[in-house]
Amino acid sequence: MNGKQFERYLRQQHGILSSPKPGTGHKTLINPANGMRSELPMHGGRQQLGTGLRAKILKDLGLKP
Repeated sequence: MNGKQFERYLRQQHGILSSPKPGTGHKTLINPANGMRSELPMHGGRQQLGTGLRAKILKDLGLKP
């Protein structure tokens, strides 16, 4: 799962909001239910996110992996 696919999953399944961080290649993810935030790297369309990184992002947003 790459960054774009993971972002789509979070928006559809958990209602997570995202906004680009200008000049960094990352997006800021915000969980509106609890206000928790995390960063999502958007480095290349084919580069896959590791399972550990996905688990950390879910934990940062207060979601269960």
